[in-house]
Amino acid sequence: MPETIVSEPKSRTASRTLNVLVIDDNPADQELAIIYLGKAWPFNSEMAVETAGDGIEALEKMRATKFCLIMLDWRLPRGGSGHVLREMRHNGVLIPVVVMTGLERNQIPDNLEQDGAAYLNKDSLNASTLYCAIADALRNCRILHRPTHKSVSPIGPVLFHSHIPQTVTS
Repeated sequence: MPETIVSEPKSRTASRTLNVLVIDDNPADQELAIIYLGKAWPFNSEMAVETAGDGIEALEKMRATKFCLIMLDWRLPRGGSGHVLREMRHNGVLIPVVVMTGLERNQIPDNLEQDGAAYLNKDSLNASTLYCAIADALRNCRILHRPTHKSVSPIGPVLFHSHIPQTVTS
């Protein structure tokens, strides 16, 4: 069972813990993502992080736990090359996703932005780039909340609307 890491709340008014799932088959990349996530966390709530090492494990965790953010490695065993993201969206899971990869953006054929996700190259991963990627994922995920998309989420929650930043500058 992976260790759950909880960040300190940014404010004393934090009322609940928000769950984040970091999906990566490389434990070093998982750890680095968690460190930067702790520094870039944009919400006034505590953060609890779970990890998954492959796509099947990730989808199982999404069925068991409600997450407010997913950090997804693009190259995964048992679910890489967008399979996890497509499966989430097919099932109506409307959670913001930050896709982390060593690939350049033009090497990923899927339209991440229309799928409510944001791209982040692992080579440029730091607190600032991750903060911007989270903001992009939140912004892109708003598209999924339009009436033409499914609003039911059988394996996870929809985005917590109260946690969308009102203004985001890139």
